[in-house]
Amino acid sequence: MPNFRCDICDKNFSSKKKLEVHQKKRHGGKQASRDKKPFFTKKKIVTVFFAVIMIGLPLGGGIFFASFNGNAREQEVVEEGEVPEHYILEEPLPENQQEYLMTQGGTRRMGDFYPSLILQYSCDDCPETVENLTRIAEEFNQNDRYIYLAPYPDMDYEIILSSFHQDTTYEEVNTTIIKEDVCRKLDNNPIICLEDVFR
Repeated sequence: MPNFRCDICDKNFSSKKKLEVHQKKRHGGKQASRDKKPFFTKKKIVTVFFAVIMIGLPLGGGIFFASFNGNAREQEVVEEGEVPEHYILEEPLPENQQEYLMTQGGTRRMGDFYPSLILQYSCDDCPETVENLTRIAEEFNQNDRYIYLAPYPDMDYEIILSSFHQDTTYEEVNTTIIKEDVCRKLDNNPIICLEDVFR
């Protein structure tokens, strides 16, 4: 039974002598070791690929957000003293003031910070809409300032609820839907939201 194998071409031979003759004629007398593996194996390539992904994604994301925050800091900063005296406003809010209220000008309570939302409407002569939106703002602002209400004449929508990360638009006042969206944007922080959760 043949028990001598050529590691180069994988042929079997019945004696060591025949194997040596074969290697000399066919392979110049060199015998490759079967245990010697190529440096770049499929397993190594896959491992390196996933290592690059696992390290590169967080690192790239960190660089991206650092540059994003750097750009945000270069924008005009609104001072804390520019928080409106009232939360029901009759004049539009400047954009930089809106940004300040949604990022820094909200409620601070027991060490926690809750940014404000801004509820705005575009209609000119709509006392019923303003009255309904005022009721919503007053309901959430019993002890803290969670919502500012202001006109926004230049927008394309009837009503908009703005948070720092997302705007939600409405074509008409639907108190239930607007209140649900407020609770969602505030992570159910106000008492009124928590009461709705346990009903």
